[in-house]
Amino acid sequence: MENGVNENNEIKIEPTDNTNNEPVIEEAKPEVEETSIPVTEETTNEEVKEAESDAPDIEEMNKTNILGDNVKIAPAASMYDENDNVIEQPPTIEEVPPRPEIVQPQSPAPGEPPQIQIRQATEQVPAEPTAVEQPPTTPEQAQPEEPQKKRRIISLTPIFIVLIVLLGFGLFYVYSDKTKVINQLRYQNIVQYTDDKKVELDVNSTIVQDLYSKVSTTVREDIADPNLDDSMKRYLAYRQISSNRIYESNCNLFNQNKINNYVCDDNNFKPTAFKEETLQVELKKLFGETTVIDHGNIQLGQLCVGGYEYIEERGEYVEGQCIRNNAVTIKANKKIVSAYRINDEITIEEEVNYAADKQEQIPDSLQDGIYIYNFKLDTNFNYAYISKGYRTKY
Repeated sequence: MENGVNENNEIKIEPTDNTNNEPVIEEAKPEVEETSIPVTEETTNEEVKEAESDAPDIEEMNKTNILGDNVKIAPAASMYDENDNVIEQPPTIEEVPPRPEIVQPQSPAPGEPPQIQIRQATEQVPAEPTAVEQPPTTPEQAQPEEPQKKRRIISLTPIFIVLIVLLGFGLFYVYSDKTKVINQLRYQNIVQYTDDKKVELDVNSTIVQDLYSKVSTTVREDIADPNLDDSMKRYLAYRQISSNRIYESNCNLFNQNKINNYVCDDNNFKPTAFKEETLQVELKKLFGETTVIDHGNIQLGQLCVGGYEYIEERGEYVEGQCIRNNAVTIKANKKIVSAYRINDEITIEEEVNYAADKQEQIPDSLQDGIYIYNFKLDTNFNYAYISKGYRTKY
């Protein structure tokens, strides 16, 4: 069988004598003669039609692949001019995908016809370009360090601004919150201060009872010291110290000559003590933040009321043992009759009546009547005990 194209434009394949027994494929590509018709004013439609009938069949050429596997001829489009004369356009050539590759397998077994394998043609994709490593820059080509620092500073500037703004909001919030707490403490249990109008308070309210308990005294305390002097202030502050701030101690450096009617002996007495700072705190809480009172013994008069000696070398108040305690038979009837507020001051009025047996005389320092206790809101937001007054009932 000879290689070539038969009448039906089919490809003929014959085994050859080459060493690999690979078939040789030849394609007949007859030359195509172009036919063009010059279009003039004298050209008639009949001449155009005769020329078109003589032109080669484009569809037949595409079937026989005369121009190659990757080329396809599109029929020419006809156009007409203003006088309805045909203007022939040349045929266009389109590229088609590659045809499958025909591969001859190894020698077939005896008695079997040769087999042809068809391998699908694949389009090669160009590889991605690889990055080319740049040579290292020289110190002269490197960017100066100063502009880099400037850029870093510029990039950090917004962060600093944000931090400053957040800090400002935080301080404002803390200040506002503190102001609210101050106002709440300032006006706790009382009407908000708006003017100097007198506002009556409930005598059984928490704030009235709390303030009164800090300053009210017993008959024995009234007899010992009826005045509001430094001795009484130290004693009242001592009464505010909680029991967990007082601890067991010893009689070291205790001098019984500095405090009347008290002694201290470790052999038969175990004294208690507290720090001088503890008393100072209670003094400021009760009498105001600016209160200054000298250190001294806690004792009212000559009676056994109080009984703590201040030992400067130890920085402590040390308890003494009373050796003489006089009995008191005078009685007192005390009660709150009114409480009111004017601006930031609270006043508590106490009615007092003393009574004694016929055999005992009431001291002149003890008077029946109305005792007035005045408190004022201080800078530490405590109601400080500022004064004690007196007036008769009638």
